[in-house]
Amino acid sequence: MRPCPTGIGFIFDCDGTLLDTMDAWLSMEDVFAQRADGRIDSAMREALCTMTMPEEARFLHETFGVGATPEALEREIDEYFMSYYAEEARAKPGACELIEEVRRRGIPCAIASSSPHAYLEAGLARVGIRDAFRTVLSTDDVGASKRERVIYDTAAKSMRAIPELTWCFDDAVYALRAMAKAGYGTVGVYDRDTSGTIGQLEETADTAVLSLEGVDIDELLSLNACRFAASA
Repeated sequence: MRPCPTGIGFIFDCDGTLLDTMDAWLSMEDVFAQRADGRIDSAMREALCTMTMPEEARFLHETFGVGATPEALEREIDEYFMSYYAEEARAKPGACELIEEVRRRGIPCAIASSSPHAYLEAGLARVGIRDAFRTVLSTDDVGASKRERVIYDTAAKSMRAIPELTWCFDDAVYALRAMAKAGYGTVGVYDRDTSGTIGQLEETADTAVLSLEGVDIDELLSLNACRFAASA
């Protein structure tokens, strides 16, 4: 294994970036809305993409009246997803290959996700890449959403990485904006238009790819010198 350059790290979102799980989340939202003869419109979908699971359960309960309480609905959703992540989750194209190459180069990696910690552990283990990550962080673990910098800074600290030398990968425009505001390099990874069109990703991130198969690690590392100098 090659020695890792000091201060460098990669932070990955999970759902829609490493794991092909967003259809499961969207279908769950539709199922619960339809239970009350409701429908998830585009504005709701955009809002739901930024929420943690407790926030999502409360939204669905208050909007459609499903579940006896938000907490009861959250427990029902939890049972559904624990089974899904452990038994059905799949990797996005190029994800396993990219993570293996990053690991071979000795670059430390971390996960920063809005999904509950147990789902992340189950899904990453299912596709065989859990051991590649120095730390796996859910927004629940840090008590703050991905709209704030806390989760990214916590991930970077776990790797002893410097934000200006660290690259964050995400499919969601709102998260990329928060990462960039916090001083991190950003890679927009296209998943679906509801998270961010390829045009929006290109406008928001330092670089954007249609899939992880298009990530050039050498290019990212070469850009670090420019980014670090600009921040000094």
